[in-house]
Amino acid sequence: MKLRPYNHFVCSCADGEYGDGTPNIVTASCLSLAFLATSPGTSMSTNEEIIRELYAVAEGASLNLERFVALFAEDGYFLDMSSGQKWTGAEVRQPLEGLASTFPDFHRELLKVYSAADGVIIVELRLQGTHAGDFPIPGGVLRATGKRFDVPCCDVFVMEGGKVKAFHCYNMRSVWLEQLGAGNG
Repeated sequence: MKLRPYNHFVCSCADGEYGDGTPNIVTASCLSLAFLATSPGTSMSTNEEIIRELYAVAEGASLNLERFVALFAEDGYFLDMSSGQKWTGAEVRQPLEGLASTFPDFHRELLKVYSAADGVIIVELRLQGTHAGDFPIPGGVLRATGKRFDVPCCDVFVMEGGKVKAFHCYNMRSVWLEQLGAGNG
């Protein structure tokens, strides 16, 4: 098995920091998992196809919440690591509903998809869109700013029986809030 090099991750800083001493959680979280990934020449797995479909139906312009939910196991869950919020079963639609009203053009730019052992899929991506609605943040609500955002993210999926059993989203919430004008919230 060949390992993919580190420089494919969202932060090019070799020390895992942004340069100001702030740890890059996305890089640190995904780095150890990504070294499990298969070689670039490996054919797309069924699990990878399912995850790519999951992202396609979650796009702001073509949001299909019923299909999104159907791709999860009955007891599958979505965990937003930056906030600690967790949704299980049919609840997995809730964060997408909220994002659609706040960021109607929400887009996920997939940079790399890694198929790892035991049904684990790791996706390096960027969250992009325009802030067009109220966004709940710690301590209140950030009113629409009209600002664009482009935020590094790493998603880790565990697949079981052709369904998403677990979805852990490691987005850079502090970067997101800063780009929207809310500081480090």
